[in-house]
Amino acid sequence: MTRYISMRYFCAIVAVFIFVSGGECQQFHVRLDTLTVLDDPMIDVHILTSAPNKPVRLPPSETENRRFFSEFYSWQMAKDPEFVIMVVSKQDGDLLCIDKNNNNDLTDDGPPVFFPFQQDTLTFDLTAPSDPNQRVKFILSRKLRPAKSNGGSADTTRKNYVDGVGNLNPKFAKFVGMFRGNPDFKGAYGSFYFDDRVTLRRGSVTLDGRRYSLGLFDFGNNGLYNDSDDVIIVDREGNGTLCYLDQTQVHKLNDVFELAGRNFRVRDLDKYGTWIDLQQTTNPVTSLFIQEQDSIHAASASAVTLDSALWGVRAISLDSSLISFKDYAGKYLLLNFWGEWCNPCLEELGSLKRAWEKYDHSRIQFLSFVKIRSISNVRMVIRDSSITWPQLCLTAELEQKFRIYSYPRNILVFPDGVNALITDSVNDQFFQKNVH
Repeated sequence: MTRYISMRYFCAIVAVFIFVSGGECQQFHVRLDTLTVLDDPMIDVHILTSAPNKPVRLPPSETENRRFFSEFYSWQMAKDPEFVIMVVSKQDGDLLCIDKNNNNDLTDDGPPVFFPFQQDTLTFDLTAPSDPNQRVKFILSRKLRPAKSNGGSADTTRKNYVDGVGNLNPKFAKFVGMFRGNPDFKGAYGSFYFDDRVTLRRGSVTLDGRRYSLGLFDFGNNGLYNDSDDVIIVDREGNGTLCYLDQTQVHKLNDVFELAGRNFRVRDLDKYGTWIDLQQTTNPVTSLFIQEQDSIHAASASAVTLDSALWGVRAISLDSSLISFKDYAGKYLLLNFWGEWCNPCLEELGSLKRAWEKYDHSRIQFLSFVKIRSISNVRMVIRDSSITWPQLCLTAELEQKFRIYSYPRNILVFPDGVNALITDSVNDQFFQKNVH
C-alpha cells in the first residue's frame, strides 16, 4: 500500500542523558540504536502476477516460472516511486531479481537474492546512489509475522487473516484482490508476499523514574529522518508501543509536545536517525501534525450527486418523531452515519458538537442515522454527549439506499439539494472548508 505503513514489535534500548542546567536548557541526548517497524497492526499484501505492472528490462536467462510484484520505495527518491521485483521459482526456493537502482532494468542490479522455502522472512536494503549511509530496509514474508496490539500484548486478531498453513482468509483475500485490482485472487499460500518497511529508529527516555519509548519515523521512506514529512512518535502512556495511526503520539519535528508533565522540542537530530536531542521548553504545546492531517483529510472528501428520490425519504427518530428529508431542503444538511460500537464514530462526536454549536441552524442541519447494536448504549452516548440533533434508526433499507458500507460515514448535502460531499469521519477543518 504505497505510502502506507506496516506493523509490529517493541524493542527498547538504553537512552543516554545529558543534563544542562539553566532556564529551558535541560537537554536529553537519546540514542536511537534500534531500527524496527511501527507497532501499527497493519497488513500489506503483494500479489504475485504473471507480468510486471510497467515496462522493465528482464534478464534473458530466466524465462520460466517467473512472477512479479512492485514495491513502494520513496516519492522523494525518483519520479517513479515503485520498483519491480521478479520472482523465479526454483525447486528449493525463490530467486528475487530486485531493481535496486529503480531504473526499470533488472539486468544491472547484481546477482539475484535467494529466498529459501524453509525460510519465512527475507530482508534486503536499498541504498541511495549518492549516499551509502542513506538506506531503506525491507522485509518480505511468506507468513504473517507476529505483532503486538496497542496494549503491548500479542495480537490475537491476526489469526483472522491467515490459516495455519498460510493461506489468506477468503474474505480478506477478496478484499486484497479488489484493492490490488485482481478480483480473482484466492489468497493461496505462495501466491503473495507480506511486506514491511523498517523505518522507525527507536529509543527511550526516562523521566521521573519511568521509561518512555520514542522514535523517529522516516515517513518519506528514503533513509533520511529530517525531511519535512518525517515525525517523532512519543509513547506518552509508557506502554512501549509507537504507532503512526495514533495521532496523539505523533508530532512534526518542529512541534512542541508534552511528556511526563513537561514540554519538549527537538533541538537537533542525526539525519540518519541514530540520535535525537530533546530540549525542555516553557513554550506551549503545538499540534502541527494533527492540524496538517486534519487539513489533508478535510480535502479528501469525494464529490457526489444525490438521487432526487432521497428527498422523499421519511424516517422515525429515536424519540418517535417523523422526519421528512424535504423539510431540510435549501440549506446545508449533514447526514451522519454512526454506531455506538464504533470507536471512530465516538471520536468524531466532539467535532460534530462543535460544528452544531457554531453554525446557525437556519444554514445547516444535522441528521444522524444509528446502526444500533445496543439501544441502551446508544441512548447513554446521546445523553452523556449532550447530543440534541435528531437521531434516526438506520434500517437495512436506508443503509442500502445511502450505500453505507463502513462507519463512520458522513454526507454533506449542499443547499442546491443535488451536490454533496461524502467522507468517512469529519473534523473541524472539514466544516471550515466546506460550509460557507
